[in-house]
Amino acid sequence: MMTIEQLEEYMAMLFMGQEELGVHYVFRQVEWAENEIQKKLTAQKNSLMPMPAHGGQGMVARAGGCR
Repeated sequence: MMTIEQLEEYMAMLFMGQEELGVHYVFRQVEWAENEIQKKLTAQKNSLMPMPAHGGQGMVARAGGCR
């Protein structure tokens, strides 16, 4: 697993070597790296979002249900 910083460095190296590597190869690798970064950012965002302890709506249903 590469970190976001490592993926960014990898993309920079690809751009610097694109004459030797070929534009199509570089394009595919950069596209892969961008997708990996996006997955990591999404995972980070999801891990920061608070999750309701008991499904969220269950608390509301119980509050008004037993009178």
